[in-house]
Amino acid sequence: MYDLVVEGSYPEDMPEDVKVDCIVFNDVLEHTVDPWSVLRETKRHLNVGGCVVASIPNVRYLPVLIDLIFRSRWEYVDEGVLDRTHLRFFTRSTIEEMFASSGLKIARLEPINPFRRRGGALLKGVLGDTRYLQFAVLARPV
Repeated sequence: MYDLVVEGSYPEDMPEDVKVDCIVFNDVLEHTVDPWSVLRETKRHLNVGGCVVASIPNVRYLPVLIDLIFRSRWEYVDEGVLDRTHLRFFTRSTIEEMFASSGLKIARLEPINPFRRRGGALLKGVLGDTRYLQFAVLARPV
């Protein structure tokens, strides 16, 4: 059961006095013009001890890199990392920077949805995160 339903755009239409325990951005932030502002605004809507959970596509994903480096292609598609409705693109390090600059401390940052083709497991070390389609984030206000 819900205590409150808010219709409209977030965070503009969120009532000033509303506080929640968790705000979830599953494949949302990359669709916003200014995800840094969205995250900064989110802090004021969290209860003490509240958190932000997000999943964010990884533009450093191996299939995207192969198309860019070997085929000179950066083609927007209907879904995935290069979804034509994405306004922003992120890597692990730029996700970390975005959350930090927005006043949120990342408690967990995990790569998810690994590339499952032959040879994908050979990618380790500095290229290890190229195997993953997305990152899952758990963060709390500083």
